[in-house]
Amino acid sequence: MSPNVQESLLDEQASEQPPQPPQVPADAEASESVLAHLGKRLRYWSPVFALMLLFGEVAFLGLRPALAESRRLDQSEPAVAERLARAQESRATMELQLEARADPIYQERLRRLRQFPADGR
Repeated sequence: MSPNVQESLLDEQASEQPPQPPQVPADAEASESVLAHLGKRLRYWSPVFALMLLFGEVAFLGLRPALAESRRLDQSEPAVAERLARAQESRATMELQLEARADPIYQERLRRLRQFPADGR
């Protein structure tokens, strides 16, 4: 090759610049960097947000209904205590009747009453 041809090839190669990435407007780059920064911050704080969501679920779906149920049960406690007292009194009466019916003397009195009804004296 002649020296002129070699020089012209070298000049062409030197004048050619390496391919550059496409030019992106400055506001697009800024928004991408803001989004990248936001993504990093969200990943960093995600455990905190997850725990906040869990606490919120427990507070609103678990704790509040439990407290409301506790208040309702506290309000109905006197009525339940009264029913319990009546039931215990009734049980005591029934136990006395059952004990009396098991007594042979009581059974004989009942048998005699059935055989010989009262005269109306």
